Formats: sequence, C-alpha cells, structure tokens
Amino acid sequence: MSEPNPLNGPIFQHNPWAHSSDDIHLSTQVQIRRNIAPFKFSKALTQIERGQVFSSIASGILQAASIAQSAALSGDQFPMEDKELLYERFLLTESFEKLDVGKGFVVDGQLPFLALINFEDHIALILNQGTDPLEKTYRDLREVETHLGESLHFSFSPKLGYLTADPKNCGTGLIVRAYLHLPTLVQTGSLTEMMTDLDSNLQLSGILKPDEFLANMVIVENRYRLGVTEEQILKSIETATAKLVEQEKQMREEMPQESVTLLKDKVSRAYAVLAHSYQIETPECLSALSLFELGKALRWIEGGGDMHFSDLFFNIRRAHFNKLCGPTPLDELPMKRAEFLHHRLKETKLKI
Repeated sequence: MSEPNPLNGPIFQHNPWAHSSDDIHLSTQVQIRRNIAPFKFSKALTQIERGQVFSSIASGILQAASIAQSAALSGDQFPMEDKELLYERFLLTESFEKLDVGKGFVVDGQLPFLALINFEDHIALILNQGTDPLEKTYRDLREVETHLGESLHFSFSPKLGYLTADPKNCGTGLIVRAYLHLPTLVQTGSLTEMMTDLDSNLQLSGILKPDEFLANMVIVENRYRLGVTEEQILKSIETATAKLVEQEKQMREEMPQESVTLLKDKVSRAYAVLAHSYQIETPECLSALSLFELGKALRWIEGGGDMHFSDLFFNIRRAHFNKLCGPTPLDELPMKRAEFLHHRLKETKLKI
C-alpha cells in the first residue's frame, strides 16, 4: 500500500499566506543550509553518493518528532505538477527542471515545512512563518536541524562556520526572507529613498528579479550569514520589516495630491486589465492584482471582500490554478485565468 501524498494534506488545502492579518506583511520564510562531512558538495557527488546522502538525510528528518506527518519524495519519481506546486508555494529559486536520482524533498502535510535534498547544498530546511513569532519559527526549524545533527556530522570550519556550496552562505547558513507587499512605497518611488537608510546587513529584492519589484512585492533578506549571529539576523529582519510596514501604512494615509492622482490612474488601469482582458499572463496579472488590492484598501474599489492578494498571488499561477480549477492546457491558461478573474470581479465596482 502506497504512502499518502503529503501534498493532499491539510496544509495544502490553504494558500501559504492565508494566515496573513493584513495585505502588507504577508509572510516570512526561514531557511537553514547544511552539508554532510565527509561528502563533497552535491554537484560533485556520484549517483551512488547522492543516494547515500538522500537516504541519510531523509531518514533523519522523518524521525524528528516535530515533523510527524512527513514523507520523503524522490525527485526523479515525483510528478512535474507536484514539483511545480512546491516551487510556487515556497517561492523557491532552485532549479526543478531536471532532478537526477538522489535529489528530492521531504514534505509535511500538516506544517509549512519543506526540505530540499541534494540541490545546491545537501540540505536546505525551509519553514514558512505562520501565526507564530519569527523567533519561534526559527526555533522550530532549528529543532529539526539539531535532531539531524545527532546522527549526521555537518561540514564545519572553526573559522568559516557551517560550510556551503555558495561561499556567501557560509557561517550560520541561515537565510531569512520577509515578503512584503508595498504598492504605495514602490509606485511613488519612496522605497528607493528608504533603501539608503537600510541596515547594511540587509538587502531588498523582487520575487523574480533582484532589481525589479514585480507586483510591488519586496523581499527583505539578510545579506550576510558570516560574521553575524542568528539572533542578530532575526532582529534586523524584524526591525526592518516593522519599519517598512509602518511607512507603507503612513504613506497611504498621508499621500500628497500628486501621488493620489498617480495611484488612482494606476489602480483604474489595473482594474480594467483584470475586468476586460481576453487573456492575461502571470506577471501582468500579479501586478494588476497588487494595485487592485491597494484600491480596495484605499476604498477606491467597492466589493471584492473575498478577493485577497495573499490568495490570488498563488491561485493564478499555473500549478495552483490547475489544482484549484482542474488541469488546463498551457496554451489555454491565459484565457482561463482571465475568465476566472472576470467571475471574481462581478461583485466589484470601481468608484474613482
């Protein structure tokens, strides 16, 4: 009897940001990277060695008490649609196009947890923040890492800390990313001015390209993993996130007239794109949905109470759309996406 697919578990019945209390700070993701001694980094492993590393790591994670509803999934036997769902859900940057034997995942059906095995590093443990404080999210993930460390020997240097395939990740091996939706700051150019005052330990980037804030999404990430402690990383992310969220709220309340005029025009155009497009591609759709959400927040759009950017950000992307609406041929997806949005917009009205 085959194991149940964890992608059918309760956690996958809701989008990752469904817990978000507002439309600005959507979530924070914590990631810990490790490699196992005495093995070489993943790209230099033989197929047999990859299999050994995969088995050791998967077995260790599955025995962790906090990850009780997990399953190890070999990438070469994992359906492409499921890979794409994980890619979208965890906003991954690792390539999934070709997964050799010995590459794979540990997925949990109850928690927003994912482990990548034998991608860039032997281990990338990932946990999306839910309603818990960021520090607890980190502690929960560290508990899994500590459990693994009891049976595996991590590659470590007294001088460089934990060793990783990319030298910039050496040290703590800790990557923290806060996902912020900042349409007012981005569209008025205020974010560019604020970046000069940003903590030097942090960097801002977009979801697809580092220098392009598609859908007005801004990722706040720790720039360094070496020479800083885990506590310092968490604190700097929390401080910067709180500051940017407050600035976005303040800007919405105290916009100068020229900014109001600019944003009313952008929101109106975005509404027209969503309401009347015959077909719509993902990047254009995300950008329009971002401005639609801003229009709702500023009461320029009436209705649409069940339309939340935090949900639609995922639901209009291919794997999530297919899971929600059924398999859709690739060439029909832009049209089906437009139809889906037309239906959702029926009870809304532009008041500008």
